[in-house]
Amino acid sequence: MNAADVMTRKVISVTPETTIADAARLMLKHRVDGLPVVDAGGTVVGVVTEGDLLRRAETGTERRHPRWLELLFTPGRLAEEYAQANARKIGMMMSADIVAVAPQEPLAGVVGLMERHHIKRLPVIEDGRLVGIVSRADLVRELAYRWRCRRCGNLLRARRPPSGCPRCGASNSFEEAPPLPAVSACPTCGRALDR
Repeated sequence: MNAADVMTRKVISVTPETTIADAARLMLKHRVDGLPVVDAGGTVVGVVTEGDLLRRAETGTERRHPRWLELLFTPGRLAEEYAQANARKIGMMMSADIVAVAPQEPLAGVVGLMERHHIKRLPVIEDGRLVGIVSRADLVRELAYRWRCRRCGNLLRARRPPSGCPRCGASNSFEEAPPLPAVSACPTCGRALDR
């Protein structure tokens, strides 16, 4: 299986000009904890997450450092923290370090990137454009809602067994799919996993 098999295709995204309040409302409305930031051409230029919205001047949660410690920081770091806490537009506070995958990336690679970079979602990019997003929830959903046609073996994701198979046309032929094969080695480093 690869990223295209599990990704969410209807991606809610924002632009660098989106206000922070509008991005927060979108996250709440669609029950997501992060949004890709795209430019006018559909190119991903960053990501904004709930974590980025935690340290805000409006809520009194901006970072505060003891005065003596501020003397050790470079002026750039303090300016960056101030800009993030007081930004009004997503473009001023988004993370521009994008970790993304191609649609054909195997799920082992997707999970490896999530673990290595401590992130919960990966934009799926094809030909420089955003075509989907893979989140931890998409991976968990893949485990919970997999159905296999008894006649042709077609695998589908759905909350309930589909009434008919789009591949072979059989009706009421779906059963719960078998569990995914066990992994004996870490996809990132190759080290054997404890059982």
